[in-house]
Amino acid sequence: DAQTFGRLTDFGVRHGAAPFTVLVACLYAFFSRAYLRSDITFGYPILNRASSDERAKIGLFTRLLPLRVSAAPSATFLELVKLVAKAQRSNLRHRRCPLSEMFPGSAPGRPFDVVLSFARHDYDLRFGACTARAVSLSNESLLQPLSFFVEEFVSGADAAMVLDYNLAYFKASDAARRLRNLKHLLAQVLDSPESKLADFEVAAPADVEAVRSRFNPAAEVDSGPLQI
Repeated sequence: DAQTFGRLTDFGVRHGAAPFTVLVACLYAFFSRAYLRSDITFGYPILNRASSDERAKIGLFTRLLPLRVSAAPSATFLELVKLVAKAQRSNLRHRRCPLSEMFPGSAPGRPFDVVLSFARHDYDLRFGACTARAVSLSNESLLQPLSFFVEEFVSGADAAMVLDYNLAYFKASDAARRLRNLKHLLAQVLDSPESKLADFEVAAPADVEAVRSRFNPAAEVDSGPLQI
């Protein structure tokens, strides 16, 4: 929602980090806790015009660049943000290296655990006198298990987060739960950036209660008369 995204942006301004960097750190904090992994590789699209000839052409030249993040559970969220920013700057020198050379022998799309696209259109779309807007569509053949798309497609409108997922790995209810838990974690890290990653709660209260009710159902109470 607009309030959460505004807080994320303000946090980045205060600490010298882009909203994309803060969001990568939040995704890492979530998935490292949820799946008990300290090493997560993100894929993110970048503009990739390698030559002056390509820069003169009309069109969109992009490619996915891997971003490997690893942090100790004892690290604070603020330390994680700085670590992600440093890894991003280091990554730029590999932006023209083909993925086939970075990950020889891997299946297409499989080098990435999570994909994050941060698309910002700070302009209006028009076709003659008609206004238009970009709409995100899924091709229903996603190679990666999970892809997050943060979209600012309309000037002055709220940003939207879209989760595209591989049906071989997730159901719609799984995707909705992850978005809900991610928002819950994002609120925590923005409130307490100096807290350790191991101290944040991954599951939203509603999901914790659902699990508790499933494994510890409340005893049925008979409201009828008791005979002693």
